[in-house]
Amino acid sequence: MALLILMGQVGNSQHLSATQDKDGILVTEKGDKLLYYQLSTVDLDGQYPRANYLHPVYGIDGEVLTEDFPKDHLHQRGVFWAWHQLYVKGQSVGDPWETKNVEWVNKSAEIKQSSKKAITLEAATDLLTNIYPNSSSPKAVVREHSVITIYKTKKNYRIIDVELGLQALVEGVEIGGSDNEKGYGGFSVRMKMPEDILFTAKEGVIEPVNLAMEAGKWVDVSGSLAVDGGNAGIVMIQSKDNPLPNDKWILRKRTSMQNPVWPGQHRIALSQDGSTVLKYRLIVYKGDLSAKKIEKIAKNF
Repeated sequence: MALLILMGQVGNSQHLSATQDKDGILVTEKGDKLLYYQLSTVDLDGQYPRANYLHPVYGIDGEVLTEDFPKDHLHQRGVFWAWHQLYVKGQSVGDPWETKNVEWVNKSAEIKQSSKKAITLEAATDLLTNIYPNSSSPKAVVREHSVITIYKTKKNYRIIDVELGLQALVEGVEIGGSDNEKGYGGFSVRMKMPEDILFTAKEGVIEPVNLAMEAGKWVDVSGSLAVDGGNAGIVMIQSKDNPLPNDKWILRKRTSMQNPVWPGQHRIALSQDGSTVLKYRLIVYKGDLSAKKIEKIAKNF
């Protein structure tokens, strides 16, 4: 199905700018690439279809920080939001995390130049699946309303806010993370993982474990990611307004994504009358970014 956007450009080339094409939206700052919002479906030789995610996300010096179709987990993709469990009236109907028996159809996309300091992308995307036995016609069961705000770079960092609204389009929709003790699922960042990768939270350096761990509101993932081999990273922040749990994390030192876990193993119901809203903030940076500075940025989020 066609992507419902008008191709063109919004913004000022001296500041933040966004350019739409047939597949998505590229955001730049003074001509430098910041991120690409993939709205149309892409796949790998007809497998692992995915849409409605961010990739590439670029570092301060233009290095690509995210990965798409990584060999170890071909279904993972950039900065994405997906759940293993998708149920309708008590029946499993698909696995958006592993891109099985689901498809994404963009319904609308819009660029809003809010100021010289920020630009906002808004999109509505329907998640379709076969909910009737032997049916060849997939039906839209969830609408994902995404609001991505990219702020002007400050010194050695920039902020990206992601707000997700999830609304059921049919009766009896439930979503959940992996159906095991890990419970991973939801907003995720598949980023490059150097040998010296380091995880830091408010209380200091943390060591990933196999299961979800409590690490507070934010986690900083860093290492030798900069163009010159120096330190760079991405800080992930969960909003204080997110439904519980909003302090649990699945973290991995090798070949996987980083995930602020929600809702976990046990499914939650989505409403047809309104949206379940989730908010996340990313800080893309190079060099050093102190815990004090991160706390200040995260304070009222």
